[in-house]
Amino acid sequence: MKSVAFTHLGAVREKNEDAIYADDGKQLYIVADGMGGYEGGEIASHMALDIVVKDLQEAMGEMDGNQLDTDTLRENLRQAVYHANDSIYQCYQAQEASSPMGTTLTAVYIYGQIAYVAHVGDSRAYLIRAGEGMRQITQDHSVTGEMLRDGEITLEEAKNHPKRHMLTRAIGYYPLVDVDITVLPLVQGDMLFLCTDGLYNLVSEEMIYQSMMSDGARAIPKLILAALDNGGYDNISAISVVDC
Repeated sequence: MKSVAFTHLGAVREKNEDAIYADDGKQLYIVADGMGGYEGGEIASHMALDIVVKDLQEAMGEMDGNQLDTDTLRENLRQAVYHANDSIYQCYQAQEASSPMGTTLTAVYIYGQIAYVAHVGDSRAYLIRAGEGMRQITQDHSVTGEMLRDGEITLEEAKNHPKRHMLTRAIGYYPLVDVDITVLPLVQGDMLFLCTDGLYNLVSEEMIYQSMMSDGARAIPKLILAALDNGGYDNISAISVVDC
C-alpha cells in the first residue's frame, strides 16, 4: 500500500476541525470532520480517531497473529466506533457545553484483499477501479443525502440546498449511533479515496477521478489547491490509497 494524506485549514476557517490518519503498515485510513463549536469539533474528531486506532490495534494484538474472519473484523470496527461515540458523548455531558460535540468518521481497514469500511456522517470513501470508473462506497448520512436517495431532489439541487450541511447521523451527538459497515473485496490496481465535505463540495467527482487516474497518490495536493481556488470555505482533508 502507498498512501498520501493531507488536511488543510481552508481559506476561511480559523480552526481545523478535521482529523486524518493514514498508516500503510497497519493498513488503516481514517478521515473525521468535527462539529460543535470553535473547540468542540476539533476535540471530537481527534478523540474519535485516537480511540478507533487504539481499539483496533488492541483487538488485532489480542488475536496474536491468528487468521481473522470477516465477522470478527466487522465487529472490531463496529465496537471501536461505538466506543468513540460513547466517549465523545460522555465528554460533552461532563462539560455541559452549549452545543453538542460530534464528528463524522470514515475508516478503512484493509486485511488481505478486503477493505472493511466503517462510516458515520457525510465524509466519503470512493473506490476507483480500472475499467469501472469511480463509485462512492459510503452513503451520506445527511438530510440532502436521504432526499437524493428518495428521489426528492436532483444532484444539482443538492449542491445548493439550504439543508445540505445538516447531518442525520454523527458520532457523539447521542448515546447510541448506527454504524454502516461495508465489506469490499479488492482487486489488484484498485485505488481508494477518502475525503471530508470540504473537498467534495468544491471539487467534482470527475476531477477527483481524472486526477487519481493521471497522478495517483500525487493527486491530493492538486485537489486541495482546486478546492481552495473554488472558495475553500471549509476545512479540506483527503487520503488516497493506491496499489491495493
